[in-house]
Amino acid sequence: MNQEPSGKTILIDGYNLMWTTATLNPVARFDFNHARDLLILMLRAYQDHSGDEVILVLDGYKGRSPYARRVEREGIGIVITGRGMTADRWIMSAVERPGFDGRVVSSDREIVNFCRSRNVPVTSSGSFEKILMECVEKRRDLSDTLKSRRGHFRGRFKGRRGRPRGRP
Repeated sequence: MNQEPSGKTILIDGYNLMWTTATLNPVARFDFNHARDLLILMLRAYQDHSGDEVILVLDGYKGRSPYARRVEREGIGIVITGRGMTADRWIMSAVERPGFDGRVVSSDREIVNFCRSRNVPVTSSGSFEKILMECVEKRRDLSDTLKSRRGHFRGRFKGRRGRPRGRP
């Protein structure tokens, strides 16, 4: 792997990772909830390998609750932001808290610039996808699941010319 396990906290801009990666984007276009479930499984493989505490941050700013809530699924901490707060804002406020000793995964320019200005390490979504896939490949059960599910969605959203339907 390109990166040594650090045993630290890693905040992940969940929807940014989902929409910018070649692995999950095709699935998300067809079945958003399924893509999110696959992301959680992939993050579990990463967490098991690295020893990092993974916190997946998801937008909940259009929801009913005014408060962020934290849940756990597959051993992954998931923060769903409250009404009026984006995942980007939540991540930036977490980075600003005294004692934050971790890193962030996002390709969002605002988050990247914010973290760099505070000397917080940032990994781009594309680079992290490669790390995730290395971890997934080491887990045969997960690797087979991911390959079969990705293949299931591959041709479903494309038109005759190979472009996604609804786009010029």
